[in-house]
Amino acid sequence: MKLSRRRPGWVGIALLVLGLTLLLTASGAIATPELIVRTSTSPERALVGEGIELRFDVLARAGWARVEIGDFEVPGALVLRTGSQGTRLDESVDGATWSGQRRVVLVFPQRAGILEIPAVPLSIDVRDVTTNAPPTTHARRVPERSLEVSRPPGAPPDDAVLATRDLVVEQTWQPEQSRPVVGDAVRRTIVRRASGTPAMVFPPFPDPPAAGVGIYPDPPRVDDATNRGRLEGRRVDSVTYVFERAGTIEVPPRRVLWWDLDAGVLRNVDVPGRKFEVRATASSTDRATASSADRATASSAEESAGTRDSWMAIALVGLVAMLLAGVSSPRLRTAADGFWQECRASEPAAFYTFVRAARTENETATLGALIAWLDRALDRPARVDVFLREFGDAQARSQIERLQAAVGGRPRAPVDSAALVRAMRRARHTWQHRRRQRRETPRELPPLNP
Repeated sequence: MKLSRRRPGWVGIALLVLGLTLLLTASGAIATPELIVRTSTSPERALVGEGIELRFDVLARAGWARVEIGDFEVPGALVLRTGSQGTRLDESVDGATWSGQRRVVLVFPQRAGILEIPAVPLSIDVRDVTTNAPPTTHARRVPERSLEVSRPPGAPPDDAVLATRDLVVEQTWQPEQSRPVVGDAVRRTIVRRASGTPAMVFPPFPDPPAAGVGIYPDPPRVDDATNRGRLEGRRVDSVTYVFERAGTIEVPPRRVLWWDLDAGVLRNVDVPGRKFEVRATASSTDRATASSADRATASSAEESAGTRDSWMAIALVGLVAMLLAGVSSPRLRTAADGFWQECRASEPAAFYTFVRAARTENETATLGALIAWLDRALDRPARVDVFLREFGDAQARSQIERLQAAVGGRPRAPVDSAALVRAMRRARHTWQHRRRQRRETPRELPPLNP
């Protein structure tokens, strides 16, 4: 009889514990006698491209908890770990003090629908503040979560839209004032900046073909910065246009769509294009003006190009050393991706692209790649004839004249691609040699008391 009276009490306690466990699990929290783990998202419903805060809270009783978040991926979204060390948490539960921290991961959905966030592994260190004992480590795995993602209202279904609280768009042209001839080039650069948005979320600009102009886009430059704890993303898109025929050439405008999260409205920024009257030949005045300007730019650019090459060599050595040491982390992979992107945008890579284009015997592609290489070498749109007067020989000038004539639809003689490559290799070698001489020549300081 006594056993029969106690059994219902034990059963009740077991049911109570089970109910509390299920309740905590359903609310995104995991509790143990010494540890509480909570997860939450803000907002609970999001727009495509909007940043979602995925929060991880850990609390320890009679101690302090610190959490490290394991690797995870979200299908259809970009996952960004912030550089913050976390926010301290202090709470009172049933009269006891619990202390720990909150860590935040940003998730940027790239498509509409149900966003499925998988289970995330956590490694939690708990330190007893009353003793000097080493911290104890606990492994936890927070459950899956899902939330609804929709496109901004009124946004065209096929257009990429950026969701942010502010957006700045700037455009520059080099040269700003231009009277181009066939074979000349202009460089268009568009810079976009937004708060609370990483640069990788910015949609790329399309580059549709245009009659009479070759289009040669650069790899985009993306970088993120933190200002007073707030993320700012910056993306730079540059494209070089090479004029292939005389007449009126129009470079089309660009349009940037974005959703204002504060005002709740769809906005657009129109980036104007330009119209060029391209001539078949340049006047003697134009040649003289371009020659003096480009020579001054070439001299000043030689030192900056040498500095860039040196830093790239140092970065390559450091990257190889880290890889040989077996270091592998998301942050390292991001740094490596940025390094290889810098390599692809370097002067040697641009010259190799020109060599490959010349071997295809496609005159238009060859001239465009040559112009793009000069842009890298001199850090500005440059004229081939001015560069060759400074660094080339008679054979180089002859082959370039043939190439420009073929692209302009007035061929004089066939272009010898092998001779063209050899001549440009010599011109590049001369340019590099003079650049080294300039760096190695000591600069004399003026006397202190003349």
